[in-house]
This record gives sequence, structure tokens and C-alpha cells, in this order.
Amino acid sequence: MVQKRVLLLRYSQTGQTREVSDRIIAPLRQAGIHVDCVEIQPRQTYPFPWPFLRFLEIFPEAIQGIGPTLDTVELPGADDYALVILAYPVWYLSPALPIASFLNSPQAQALLIGKPVITVVTARNMWVTAQQSVAQKLSTLGARLLDHIALVDPAPALITFITTLRWIVSGKRQQQPLGLPDAGLAAEQIAQCRRFGLALVQALAMDQEQKGAALLRGLEACRVDPAMAVSEKIGFRSFYFWSLLLCRIGPQGSVARRLGVLMYLCILITLICTVVPITMLLRKLVFALSPKRAKAMQAALELPSGNGSERMTEFAR
Repeated sequence: MVQKRVLLLRYSQTGQTREVSDRIIAPLRQAGIHVDCVEIQPRQTYPFPWPFLRFLEIFPEAIQGIGPTLDTVELPGADDYALVILAYPVWYLSPALPIASFLNSPQAQALLIGKPVITVVTARNMWVTAQQSVAQKLSTLGARLLDHIALVDPAPALITFITTLRWIVSGKRQQQPLGLPDAGLAAEQIAQCRRFGLALVQALAMDQEQKGAALLRGLEACRVDPAMAVSEKIGFRSFYFWSLLLCRIGPQGSVARRLGVLMYLCILITLICTVVPITMLLRKLVFALSPKRAKAMQAALELPSGNGSERMTEFAR
């Protein structure tokens, strides 16, 4: 029997995406499946923690997908991979720029054409628009998206806005002010990602990756709040408009760009603290009055893996 090979492509700036993907692939390696792990890296690395203004200045490019030049990914025998796992964080409702650059490269097509792919995303709370962008690009490249895993910070949105921003600009994930919870995913969330790897071991042994159906259904792979998804869509439209404007104002590092992003930050904070909570509440009320519509939207956005839990006990080890 030919040993199956799996390719993990990932970008992790804070280390959180790396932790998650390591937990997923650990059962594969323990089962004797060969896993090649490739770090997608820009030639000029992004800093972590971010200097505050530089973090803001990258916003227009993140929305427009204007990514950096990458180090070359060297892999022998790319045709031999039975499955590809693509793991990435979200920047400004978009895939992190190194991932955007990779998906736009000729090498991505050479690696991904015809391949079954599982995407893994780590985010503060909103990931739908980023994943839709990645899914569309994978389709263009001729890849087959089998599953999607989405992991988000479990704290309320307003709290994560504070804790995540502090983490990004200071590097301090723990010991948040005012007794707020640690930023990012909980340790238990990361540890439980092992269930996905266990399910993949079983699926690969049965050649299920060749059949085109989801491999991770029933494992709470992703969950969407329909009201938040609508807010995210509206927010992305605002981001897109401002990204175009800020790109025209001036390049990164210019006084005009910095003044522009600071002005937009003030507008954004005002919206997050006032308009967003009110509109979220109104949408939740609307969806409560139209539960079928809400469930249909949720089910569509959670494809292909869904949020079912019927197989959780099977792989809870």
C-alpha cells in the first residue's frame, strides 16, 4: 500500500494558526501519514508585535489583496499529495496578505490544481468574507474545497476588539487590563482541534478524499451567526471604499496615509461602539421573526463542513 502524503500550507504571524494546524496534523503523523509542512513567508517579514501605525497602514493593501513577494516554496513531487490543508489568519476581514500573495502565484496553481483542499481559519470573530475570497480563488485554481474549519475568539465582540488590538500592538496575549480574558483562542479550543486530525486519518484510510464529499461533517467545524455575517458584509463594503481612497491618498509610510488611517480608525471605533451593536440587535430580531431564512443563510455560509456535532464523541480523544 502506497503511503499517503499530505501538504500543510500555512502562514502564522502570532503563532496561533501554527498551534491550531500542529494539533490537526499530529494524529496524521502518528498514524504514519507523511505530512510536509510549508510556511508561507514574505521575503520581508511583517513585524510582531506591530508598530501601531504600521498595523493601520497595511489595511488598504489587505483589503485589495496587494500582497508581498514571497520566499519560493520548494516541494518535490507535488502531484503525490492526497490532500492539502491551507491554514491562515484573517486580517481586516481578508486572508492574511502572504496567503493572498500565494494564492495569486503561478506556484499555487501548480500545487493546488486538481487537489482536495481543507481550509483552516483563525480569527477574532469575523471570517466569512475572507473565506469566501479564498474559496473563490481555490475554485479558479482548479482545487476542490472539501472542508472548512473556522476558529474564533470565544469572548464577546467588544471585548475581543480591545484584547486583540492590545495583543497585536504589544505582543501581550495574557494579563489583559481590567480583568478581561486572554486574547485569541482558548487553550481548550486549540487542544480539541485534534478531532479533525483523527477524522482525517480515518477518511484517508478509506480514500474518502477522492470522493469529493466533506470529511469533517459532524465535528463542529464552523459556526456562523447570520446577523454578524450581514454586519460583516456591510463592514467589508466600507473597508473596500476606504481602502481605495487610502491607496490613492499616499503610499505606506507617507504622512497622508497615516493621517487617513487615523481618521478612519476614529470613524471605525465610533461605529463599533454605537451603530454596530444596534444594527446587530435589529438583525437578530429580524432573523428571530424569520427563522427559516436565518437557518438557510447560516447553513449556506457554513458549507461544506457545517456545525453539526453528531460525530464529536467518536473523535473526542
